[in-house]
Amino acid sequence: MSDLVAVTKMTLTEQFSSDLHVAMKAGDKIRVSTLRLLLAQIMNERISLKKDILSSEEELKILQREIKKRKESAEMFTTGGRPLDAEKELAEKNILEKYLPEQLSDNELEDIIRATISENPSDTHVGKITGRVMILAKGKTDGGRVKALVEKVLLLNSR
Repeated sequence: MSDLVAVTKMTLTEQFSSDLHVAMKAGDKIRVSTLRLLLAQIMNERISLKKDILSSEEELKILQREIKKRKESAEMFTTGGRPLDAEKELAEKNILEKYLPEQLSDNELEDIIRATISENPSDTHVGKITGRVMILAKGKTDGGRVKALVEKVLLLNSR
């Protein structure tokens, strides 16, 4: 009889901690600071929700929120004439994006949008459709991207 080995999947938080230790050993300062800030946000969320462990969806939401913050900060720094700060924010955003699940292609996303619209063809409210699609996409796309594609599909359907 063969021995069964239990293979457990690491949570995002465990992956962040593991990668933090690797980055510390490698002396990768930007990765270390980025992952420390992310882990601090996760800890703050656990405290505010009074939970010992966050669900994978909650961890993913925090990751997405932190990526969005970096993107917006980089845009503001660029507009404000601070290219070095913008570059740092983009570097952090790139580090964090590597932890996202594989993102949906435009074609896959448009298929989901069309299916959502076909369920209730009389509903042409962009916000409502976007919200339903975001639930179905579960962290595999950006809300701004979904909104733009919903508007595009609704425009094409109205012709």
